[in-house]
Amino acid sequence: SNYFNGGRWEGSKALGWWDHYNDTGVTNCLAYFEKLFKGMEKAKCDVFRLHMEPAWTNDPADGYVYAGSAGQASDASGEADIKKFNPERYQKYMPQLYLKLAEMAMKYGMYVVVRPPGVCPHDLKVGDYYNQYLMYVWDVFSQQEFVKDHAGQISIELANEPVNLRNAQNQDDPKALHNYFQPIVNKIRENGFTGIIWAPGTGWQANYTSYATYPIEGDNIGYAVHDYTGWYGCSDADPDPQNKIEQFHKQVPVVDTNPIIITEVDWS
Repeated sequence: SNYFNGGRWEGSKALGWWDHYNDTGVTNCLAYFEKLFKGMEKAKCDVFRLHMEPAWTNDPADGYVYAGSAGQASDASGEADIKKFNPERYQKYMPQLYLKLAEMAMKYGMYVVVRPPGVCPHDLKVGDYYNQYLMYVWDVFSQQEFVKDHAGQISIELANEPVNLRNAQNQDDPKALHNYFQPIVNKIRENGFTGIIWAPGTGWQANYTSYATYPIEGDNIGYAVHDYTGWYGCSDADPDPQNKIEQFHKQVPVVDTNPIIITEVDWS
């Protein structure tokens, strides 16, 4: 995102706000990130989390609406709004930008964790429009030969910050998380990707209790967890490390059985 990088690059200057998200923008974005990666290598960073930023996949045409957004809540906004997602733009910028960024990060010594374009809407249910959106995103991504060839260095974070997730009947169900993400995992494996898949929890990636009973099945499965100041019973104002350890274990019991990666921890 040019916005989240302080406006460090421009595009062709022909489309207003969308100037930055075109072929010229790709060249300038890659050049800027190479500067970042050189610094990150010197700082001995070893993991880069690549958000497939939706500004590149969104269609700027006024009349365009993604057919797959049918069923989206009317109040969905920002990066949770997928009405402008264009599969053709996603496929275009996959090799031109996203995979080039991944390749460059690896060149400078980093593993790459990839997350889908945007954030989850507040309320999800098994089989909903967003479930199908994620299925499409990861189906396309996991078919890329470059991704499969670098499965030891590229890993997949299935979604960003689900909040509430219910079963297909829109009822609370401890198996809902499993049923939402397991079919996507199965599709990724069918496509030949053998690398790590990181499954998210609910509560903005802070609740994994149902996975203790209904885990994501298969090899190379881990869980991507978020950990902001004030979460898990510990804050800067009231630090309590032991309580945090205990509360983290209650909310993320899969830490006993699977690898855990903390993919967000602070914005400061």
